[in-house]
Amino acid sequence: MTSARGAQLVDRLLIHETSAFRVVAAFDLERGVPITLVEAREIDAASDAALDALDRAHRDPTHEAIAPSLERWRDDSVSAVIFGVPAVVDLEGAVRLGSERGVKLRHAEADGLISTLRDALRSSAAATDRPASDRHLGTLSLSNVVLAADGRFWIIGLGHNVMVHDARGRLSPRGRFFHAPEIALGATPNEQTDFVSLLIMLRGLIGFVDLHRSIVNAIAGNTLREDLEIVERILWIERCVIHAVPTDRPSIDETIAVSDRIRALIGVRPDVRAFVARMGDLLGGTATLEPPRERPVLRIDSVGRWLERGRAPRVDLSRRTVLGRMAVVLARARMETPGRLLDVGELTAACWPGERIVRAAAANRVYVAISGLRRAGLAGDLERSTDGYRIATEIACELIDE
Repeated sequence: MTSARGAQLVDRLLIHETSAFRVVAAFDLERGVPITLVEAREIDAASDAALDALDRAHRDPTHEAIAPSLERWRDDSVSAVIFGVPAVVDLEGAVRLGSERGVKLRHAEADGLISTLRDALRSSAAATDRPASDRHLGTLSLSNVVLAADGRFWIIGLGHNVMVHDARGRLSPRGRFFHAPEIALGATPNEQTDFVSLLIMLRGLIGFVDLHRSIVNAIAGNTLREDLEIVERILWIERCVIHAVPTDRPSIDETIAVSDRIRALIGVRPDVRAFVARMGDLLGGTATLEPPRERPVLRIDSVGRWLERGRAPRVDLSRRTVLGRMAVVLARARMETPGRLLDVGELTAACWPGERIVRAAAANRVYVAISGLRRAGLAGDLERSTDGYRIATEIACELIDE
């Protein structure tokens, strides 16, 4: 059952999830602004403590690239933290979208992202008035960076890294993650481990970046005479920072000085504004979640031959039997048990009755059919999580007998 506060968070869009937490974009009717919500999948003492730490660490952030916490919300049905940022995707999703569309970051744009994240994490580490556990990420994931549709970005996960850890602090990632070697062995996170994690993450982004020619040559081993110093300094970072024994690592400032020298040699400066602009182009520019307008009732033929909304043209599904069946079963679930998610097994049985389909193939069929319904006009109506699919509870549905 949706609580009174929960009813004020509408137009929900799943950004990221693990076994323990969901990260969701939504519009907050009470505040009149888009927000980002981190909620526990199961409410218990451990998840409450994790979200308390997350909220505490993100109150009054020390850097503009750290997402600010607005509210710690807890009732009988929901335990969550509300962030005052209009995220629509995480960096993992943005990289995936860029790869699908053949979009790459310029070297300066990627450097702008990494330099900003570095400064944000260092500012958090310097806040000695806060507990050490609130100041560090430890393990860094692409999902720790969330982006608005216009390309702005923020870090979420200080205090308790809900993007990669379950409620008890165990690693539970969905997607790529990066950390200094000692973190994998149980070391306590600190400023240096976060910095090394960020350098390793930069390597993980190489496929998404149009690297400068000299860097490409250095990595490939095709070194020209004029690139020798670049190669030496790249190898120094690899050997003395990333792969070094923690006690032998140089200071962060010294490593930054070496990185700055590499930038000077290749003539590239970090350009965070260009990164934001590039992401805005990729994600749709200034479009973002807006105050929801009342939508006409969604009407679906009871045997799945068509669907329509208000005065919009009727969508013919008479030759798309599977889509029609799926529309009907989702609409009936919305009407009879609002909020219930239909899993792959239920949807498979309804849409391909009598067929025996292995689970992986069934999941793929359902995914393709859901994509077809989105294209047929239900893009803003369907919600998905690891538990299944549903028509959003704020969408009124009718099944029509003709």
